[in-house]
Amino acid sequence: MPEQRARALTELTDYILLSQAASSEAYARDPAFAAEVEINRLRGTANATLAKFRSSAQVDDSVLRTEYNQQIARAGKSEYDFSQLLFDNEDDALKAAGEAMSKPFAEVFDSWNTRAKQARAYQRVRPGQLPPALGAALAALKAGETTKVPVHTEFGWHVIHVGAVSPFVPPTFEQLKDSIRETLLGQLADQRLAKLRSDAKVVTNSPTASTAATASETKPAEKNAN
Repeated sequence: MPEQRARALTELTDYILLSQAASSEAYARDPAFAAEVEINRLRGTANATLAKFRSSAQVDDSVLRTEYNQQIARAGKSEYDFSQLLFDNEDDALKAAGEAMSKPFAEVFDSWNTRAKQARAYQRVRPGQLPPALGAALAALKAGETTKVPVHTEFGWHVIHVGAVSPFVPPTFEQLKDSIRETLLGQLADQRLAKLRSDAKVVTNSPTASTAATASETKPAEKNAN
């Protein structure tokens, strides 16, 4: 703690000394310098305001419990160990899937290991953690089974083989309570920011001018940015 206090004091002292140096050198006369100072002031104010939004929001345990239950429901009851071959093109994926129908998947995996976009084994993965199409395909497989046709997602074409399926034991509510609270507080802060955006009317003098925004519940006020 004393070391942290000393570092904080040194940092604050540096801020003051550098600010005094900027004043004595009249750096603020430089438009680029003044703009950078103003941007950093706005950034600091914005970050502090978002932090205030979070700290002032109220989330009771009933809301946390509801979110916990929803997360557990989405997680599913099983987790999977599986191997995956991911391809950039469908033709190679179809060839690998076809080979897997007549050969052990380990042999197919080794054969395509260097040619696939990705060849990787995963452990204790739940379908809800994957892209929807891939998660659905995984949940439909039993241990020892391989997808008969490649699964297409935004990442490419997947050929997956399930090695093992085990029951998923979710963390308790108390274990996740704090992280859920932080997530919800962040969402509430984002919602307040989104409301500010929707209520604001932005007017600019030119494409290179600064942007000024003000909000009003009835009629947003216009303010030109200089």
